[in-house]
Amino acid sequence: MNDESGSAGWSAPEAIGEIIYHHPKAFGEFVPVVVNASGEDIFHRGILWTLGRIGQADPLLVIGYIPLLTNFLANPRPEVRGYAAWALGEIGVKAALPTVQGLIDDKEKLEVYQNRELFIKSVDELAKEAIAKIKSKC
Repeated sequence: MNDESGSAGWSAPEAIGEIIYHHPKAFGEFVPVVVNASGEDIFHRGILWTLGRIGQADPLLVIGYIPLLTNFLANPRPEVRGYAAWALGEIGVKAALPTVQGLIDDKEKLEVYQNRELFIKSVDELAKEAIAKIKSKC
C-alpha cells in the first residue's frame, strides 16, 4: 500500500479491515499496517472506513488512532470528513463530540457504503448519525 509496492491496491485497506473485523483476535495486530498508509491520499477514505469497521468489532484495536480520525474531520475532501465522522461514531468516541458537531452544517455530498448498499449522503448526515451513536454508547 505504498508507491514502492509497484501495485495499485486502492481497496486494500477495506479488504484488510473486513478481515480484521471478522477475526479481530487473530488479525488485530495488522491495524497499524493499514494506518501506516495514511500518508497516501488515495487511501484516506479506505483507512477511515476500516477504522470504523474494526471499531464496531473491537474499539480497543483502534482507540489509539482517535487523534488521526479527529484530524481528518478538517480535511478538504468531503469523503474524508464524512468517513472520519462515521468512524468516530462507530467507535463511540465521546471526546470527539464537539469536533464532529462542527460538521453539522457541512452539506457536501459523498458516496457511502453501508449495509451492503451505496448511498449518496451529506457530511452533516453522517455527522448527525455519528453524534447519535456516540450519545447512545455513553
